[in-house]
Amino acid sequence: MVVAVVAVAGDLPAPLLAARANDLGGADTRAAFDSLLAVYAPIAAVVFLIVMVALLVPLSRNRASNDRVASKRTSSVRLEALYAVVLGVVAGLLVWRTFEAVTSVDAVAAKAAPAPRAGPSGLTIDLAAAKWNWRFGYPGGVVEQGNGPDHLPTLVVPSDEVVRFRLHSLDVVHAFWIPAARYKWDAIPGHPQVIDMAFDPDVDYRDGRCSEFCGEYHEQMRFKVDVRNRRAFDAWLSARQRQAAGG
Repeated sequence: MVVAVVAVAGDLPAPLLAARANDLGGADTRAAFDSLLAVYAPIAAVVFLIVMVALLVPLSRNRASNDRVASKRTSSVRLEALYAVVLGVVAGLLVWRTFEAVTSVDAVAAKAAPAPRAGPSGLTIDLAAAKWNWRFGYPGGVVEQGNGPDHLPTLVVPSDEVVRFRLHSLDVVHAFWIPAARYKWDAIPGHPQVIDMAFDPDVDYRDGRCSEFCGEYHEQMRFKVDVRNRRAFDAWLSARQRQAAGG
């Protein structure tokens, strides 16, 4: 899987983000990768600052003294060795933390795979991808399906609990991606995936899309995300089940 951290960390501090990720067993992908970004961002800022100082200080010194003789020194073994050690330590830290986050999310998927119909909260949603639309299937025969770019389907989910999804493609390779969740899953024909996700009630997930180019109308393959508390979700699902049953 390919992970892309594409947004700044949320309002929660890193320890609380990590705690939330652990509490939900890695299913809260947003918390898992926001805590990772909390490590990347300060390191990137320090590196940027060091590079800018290394560039600007020599320039300012040369401008202040035009008759200064250039140094004949071509290397500094100690400085270069220190530089290499620091880079190695930083790279090792980033790789370790990245694999730690990815592993926690992948472990959730691996644990869910043997029981695709038995979600931890008793809810499994079928995600069917096809050119160029999404179909979301809920218990009781409830189906949410779009009809072109002006009538996008809505993925309705409960907040603060683990929801199981069964993802599959009906034709070509697609990818299920909710940008605010910080992660994506590929939908490959003939190879269904079982994934667990959790949704923070304080986050505006807003929408999702297919992030794997799948043909002429790929850009239209989008959907909305509606996160509700459990009571509101149950009321919505019950109403839709009655509607599906013709009641």
